[in-house]
Amino acid sequence: MSNDNSDREPDELQLYDDEGTPVNRKRRRNHDTATKLEAVKWAHDKNPITSAAKEFRVTRSCIKDWKKKEPELMRLSFILLLKRWRKTASTTTKRREFRKTKKRCCSKRQ
Repeated sequence: MSNDNSDREPDELQLYDDEGTPVNRKRRRNHDTATKLEAVKWAHDKNPITSAAKEFRVTRSCIKDWKKKEPELMRLSFILLLKRWRKTASTTTKRREFRKTKKRCCSKRQ
């Protein structure tokens, strides 16, 4: 088989670019806000960042970035919770649960 890309089947993975250097094909994952906040909490609870990175299968730099963005993540999770609550909340019990969660989220942010 020659190096010409036209000979290659479309389903075949390309491991090298045209110059012959290896192509870096790391898989990127999207983590939801709850997972990010859980990882940050793990790192805050007297666990090293390395331990949190291993537990959540991410790099140390991801944990560091998430720690820096923690207030933003808290606001985002609160907004998502608010949207979900607006769709489903009709009873006083759900409203009480929402208020408790709101207090928890807002008290951590300050």
